[in-house]
Amino acid sequence: MNEQAKRDAKILEWQEAVKQLAAAKDAEAALRKEVLTECFDFDGDDREGTQNVELGNGYKLKAVFKLNRRLNNKDEAVDKVLTKIEKSGAEGQFVAERLVKWKPELSLSEYKKLPEKFKKLIDEVLTASPGTPALELVVPKSK
Repeated sequence: MNEQAKRDAKILEWQEAVKQLAAAKDAEAALRKEVLTECFDFDGDDREGTQNVELGNGYKLKAVFKLNRRLNNKDEAVDKVLTKIEKSGAEGQFVAERLVKWKPELSLSEYKKLPEKFKKLIDEVLTASPGTPALELVVPKSK
């Protein structure tokens, strides 16, 4: 088998693995939903916390229910609400200081435009590590 045929075979093998992974993820998600419904009477409600079901012989099924929370900061809404909380008194100031975490996030587009003197400075606090490369087989468009 020549090198190009080996390469093409590896690409086809990878593409098949991608399909199998997607099918396995779909099957797992569907089965998880069925088990949650049957064992925990879960129907997508706003439940939060950990629940267990005893299965026998020391086995138990544990479900961890989560609620995702995000702040809507459109038009600086978060700052406005925090200011209202702060104005309610000493307790409000204490609460407002701890309620929201502000996480620094790098603007990659601005970073790439930086003059070298500024880039050297920010690089002192920047850590870069390789991510997992994406791979896609692009099928030619039919004419």
